[in-house]
Amino acid sequence: MEARPFVVTTLVSCKGGLTDRRIELDTELVDNRMFFSINAFKDFKLLAAFGIAKPVKSDAGKIEKYEYNKCKVFDYIKQLRFKKVTSLLTEAIAADDPFAEEQPAAQALAEITKRQALFLKYEITPVCVATCKEFTLRGETIPPFQMTMLTAATKSSLLKLECTASVLDWLCKACQADPNIWCEDAPHADEVARKRTFEELPVLPSHIRYKHNKKNKVMMFARFKASDGKWNKHEKVIEDQLDQFGGDAEADARCIAVLCETFDREVQEKKKDKSNGSPNKGWGNIFPTMKNGDE
Repeated sequence: MEARPFVVTTLVSCKGGLTDRRIELDTELVDNRMFFSINAFKDFKLLAAFGIAKPVKSDAGKIEKYEYNKCKVFDYIKQLRFKKVTSLLTEAIAADDPFAEEQPAAQALAEITKRQALFLKYEITPVCVATCKEFTLRGETIPPFQMTMLTAATKSSLLKLECTASVLDWLCKACQADPNIWCEDAPHADEVARKRTFEELPVLPSHIRYKHNKKNKVMMFARFKASDGKWNKHEKVIEDQLDQFGGDAEADARCIAVLCETFDREVQEKKKDKSNGSPNKGWGNIFPTMKNGDE
């Protein structure tokens, strides 16, 4: 196994928003500025402060899990970053070869592997600034905001924003605004959705498979045998969760792990319903052998 470059991180705490709990953030220093990442499966306390994650407590008062409200503001910021990096790459390509044709360059930027190679080749600046649009929250007009973030080659990469109180305050307001505000510029709104390949996703447990639906969105699916001897199927779209909470390989792996856990619980509930309250324990060898993409 080849060693990966070290990244020095600093633990920073903040307090505010819609909770009174102190929140710890993993940050990294770039160009003498701190940046923190947005990942719901790691930073759920921060999302609770933004008002889009609600803790679910047990009878004993212990937090068992968090329920998430759909929020497109992070997709919106990713789209701003994607457009900014595309502009930087286009300028770098033109400066390198002023006589290069625009169409082949645009096609190269649309392909993930070529885009990543170009991002490294032209050593795109690690920090960029994009303007988030004005919006209204409970009758108050929130002016345009200059968002400083780390650049990334792909749209789905984890968001890493400058760690300042003003950024956190703006995100808290943006998360509470009408979700439709951010849909116009969300990923894939102005372009055809890219079809993720199963090879670029984390490996699933043997009883669960990936598939695409008619809109090219990735789904999890599995088949189980009920007590009446009939095979049943459970499936769920996971594309939105991957877009919002995944990004790099580590983030995708954490995201898939949580989704698999939830998926397993839902299947067990279905089995319980199908077998009149007597669910089988564990998965065992009840799933037929299937290849990714089988219906």
